[in-house]
Amino acid sequence: MSVARSAAREQGEAVKAAGSTNSGALRRGASGAARCLAISLVVVACAGLPAVQAATPPKPVAAKPVAGSTLPQRLITAEQLKMLGERLTRNWAMTGLGALKVRAENQFEIDSKRYERLLKQMQESADSQDLRDNYALLGQLYGDFVELHKLGATPDNVKALADQNEELVWIAEKGAQMLRERVGAQQTEGLRLASEARALSQRIAKLYFFRSLGATAPFVAKDLAAAQKAYRDAIKNLDTLVQDKPRQEAILRLAELQWQFFAEALGTTPQPWDRQATFESVAKASDSLLVALDDLSNAFDR
Repeated sequence: MSVARSAAREQGEAVKAAGSTNSGALRRGASGAARCLAISLVVVACAGLPAVQAATPPKPVAAKPVAGSTLPQRLITAEQLKMLGERLTRNWAMTGLGALKVRAENQFEIDSKRYERLLKQMQESADSQDLRDNYALLGQLYGDFVELHKLGATPDNVKALADQNEELVWIAEKGAQMLRERVGAQQTEGLRLASEARALSQRIAKLYFFRSLGATAPFVAKDLAAAQKAYRDAIKNLDTLVQDKPRQEAILRLAELQWQFFAEALGTTPQPWDRQATFESVAKASDSLLVALDDLSNAFDR
């Protein structure tokens, strides 16, 4: 109960007590002194109210800092958003093909929550108008993506979602680029290359599943070939960068091994009798590659 309410209650009880005293005094023929005492109690209770209402208000609580709000941490988050944009759409396509459907649906739900949490962090920590505008737009695009996702993964929806997803990933990359420029190219080159390879591992799987869904537009095959080349280029540049970094080099070698399994699965033509098995091999290989590239990105963010 608040201080004001306590005072009001005391006032009411005093009034009630005073009324009782007056009533009893009249019935018993009490002296005027008793009545004066009752009136005095009411006056004292009322006189105390202004002082209670004028009590000093509590000091405002200081705002808590946004988690992960340092510049390097924000860059890491920005890179993750780019990868998640590709991965969410990969999972969307997998559900349409029935490839590890339950697993893909669960991954989509987990990755969606992670995307929303990281996006909120970036919006709250944006400290320039360009960053605020960029991540506000990314939020709108993500909302559009969620609505398209609800339509289901079908060959008819592939083109619409593919176009929208390209813009989603591009705006995420734009935000990361703004932050890279502020941190410095030399300090972020390893993280940039590892994060690029990580996003491409999911992009390649996404485009593979788009094609398997029946997307025959020329852009699908062209983009798939371009993504594979971009991945090999990123790994080649990383190979040069890690020569004097034993920890990163060891992780890179593991990633190269996982890429061999992934490339083999991608090169297998699905046959009617083992179509689902082929899709599952691609999905699992891309997941294993992602784990290795996640480790590599984390090794460069220190």
